[in-house]
Amino acid sequence: MSPKQLLDPLAMWREAIDRLEGGINAVATRNMETEKFSQALALVLRAGLGTQHLFDKNLARLYERLGLPSRSELEAVAATMRRIEDKLDLLLPAPVPAHRPARTKRAPVAAPALAAHAASAEAKVVTPGDRAATTAPSSRRARVSAAGSNT
Repeated sequence: MSPKQLLDPLAMWREAIDRLEGGINAVATRNMETEKFSQALALVLRAGLGTQHLFDKNLARLYERLGLPSRSELEAVAATMRRIEDKLDLLLPAPVPAHRPARTKRAPVAAPALAAHAASAEAKVVTPGDRAATTAPSSRRARVSAAGSNT
């Protein structure tokens, strides 16, 4: 080895970790192959399952004393609600989409009844006295709109 590698503390640390992991893996592999280990593992798993069963049983008893529903009861209620909602959906008519006017740059066309009413208003007979009253404002409007279009 070169002197540079001997003085590298990280390389020494990595080598020590690798050796330690290799030794632990070898011991664990040898022990896991024995019958004694499998019996101990089965015992630990049975104890864990028994503890979980006792915990669930005591929790159910506590819920019952407090008057609270258990998880299974809530799931049953939720399933019943889903079935009821599905049946209600079958009874209701399909939703009708809202009518929206077409999006165009043109102004919407007036209804025929409104167009007929506007045409009848224009067709009224104007007497000579009324004509002077109606022409003055319209000519003033024409002048104002002409002045506004020049700017």
